Amino acid sequence: MASAAAGGRQAPRFRIVSNGAEQTHDTDLVRRVAAGDRLALRRIHDRFQRPLIAYLLRFVRDHAVAEELAAEVMIGIWRQAARYEGRSSLETWVFGIAHNKAVSWLRKRREEGMPEGAAEALVDERADPEAEAEAAGMTGMMSRLIGRLSAEQQAALQLTYYQDMPLEQVADAMGCPVNTVKTRIYYARQHLKRMLADEGIRALAA
Repeated sequence: MASAAAGGRQAPRFRIVSNGAEQTHDTDLVRRVAAGDRLALRRIHDRFQRPLIAYLLRFVRDHAVAEELAAEVMIGIWRQAARYEGRSSLETWVFGIAHNKAVSWLRKRREEGMPEGAAEALVDERADPEAEAEAAGMTGMMSRLIGRLSAEQQAALQLTYYQDMPLEQVADAMGCPVNTVKTRIYYARQHLKRMLADEGIRALAA
């Protein structure tokens, strides 16, 4: 997958690092949300809003839809806070809710027939217009091809490579064993290689 990213700039990774003290603080924060503390929910919103939108955007490829889903994640946090026991990190729990929202959205769109030509992933600004156009084309292609994968394979790739989560956290967020995450990533990469070869991109498919 690292080689596939070489054709275009990766979107910024938003890594949220936590330690034992933060874990305790996060558990207290969610307990406050469960008790109806809207300020505590605002703190979670401010902390996770940008990484959530970046994560969801890679599924939906439409910024407005990503913002709507991120808002639904916050509603989910508000409603589910009482069930949070601190067994996983706050990051894992939040992205687990986001994962479910993204997968539900993808499945619904596929049932309805997802149109081609959805808004492509955002590309970093570049000084060279030709280089920018080339990178945008490759980024758009990768976004389109990843969109053909199953919802579970997409989520495994997004959480592992773009959110930079350890496999154990990805497994917690997706609600499956680590080996299942590894299997989904493996088949996702194989499918991407075949699709890249079909597109004539031999260097990335090698």
